[in-house]
Amino acid sequence: MGLELRAIQSPIFSEPFDFTFHAQAFTLLVGSSGSGKSSLFQVIAQVSSLPYSGQVLIDGSEVSQLSIIARVQKVGILFQNPNHQFTMENLFEELIFTLENIGYHLQ
Repeated sequence: MGLELRAIQSPIFSEPFDFTFHAQAFTLLVGSSGSGKSSLFQVIAQVSSLPYSGQVLIDGSEVSQLSIIARVQKVGILFQNPNHQFTMENLFEELIFTLENIGYHLQ
C-alpha cells in the first residue's frame, strides 16, 4: 500500500492536499528552504506538535493510532544535519539505538 496523505491541511501549507507515496517506489520531494518539506515529514512521523488536520495512513492504518513501536517500524525520520538527532550524538548511534529499541539485536 504505502503512505497516503488525505486532505492534509495546516498553517504551514498553502492549501489542503492529498498525496500517495507508493510502496516500492522512489519519490523525491523538492522545494525551497522553508517550504514545509521537513514539517511534512515531522507530521508523517508524528514527532511534532504542528497543528494539522486530515489523515496520515501507512498501509491503511492511521499513523496517530499506531503504537510507538508499530510506528517506528514503518516510518522514521533523520534530520538534515546528521549530528542533530533525537537521542544520540550522531546518526550511526541514533540508528543503533532505534533498532535495539524495536527488538533488533545487533552483533
